[in-house]
Amino acid sequence: MKEAHDDLQAKRYAEAISTLKIAEAIKGRTPYDNHLIHDTLAYAYVHTHDYADAATTWEAEISDGFTTGPESQQKIRALSALNYQLKNYDKAIDFGQRAIKSGYSADDNAK
Repeated sequence: MKEAHDDLQAKRYAEAISTLKIAEAIKGRTPYDNHLIHDTLAYAYVHTHDYADAATTWEAEISDGFTTGPESQQKIRALSALNYQLKNYDKAIDFGQRAIKSGYSADDNAK
């Protein structure tokens, strides 16, 4: 993870993705290790404009039990927007409805 973090700091996103994919293949990871890998991968995917993989990774991350509170709110809103951009309208609607039902559909800056 240190190598991937260093790659992200240097804006070498493709290298970070490669390193994280290797980390994903390591046996014996904890659920929290998976959470950290997903969080870092999603960040790198967004910066390489790979929105489909970013959405898939964020979906896994918000379901892992470690993403809560404001971080979860932000990612659910982002998943709605990403899926809309990807023309995956059913998922965009699902995440939008999830945000509305949870009471965090409005951006905090809009309040």
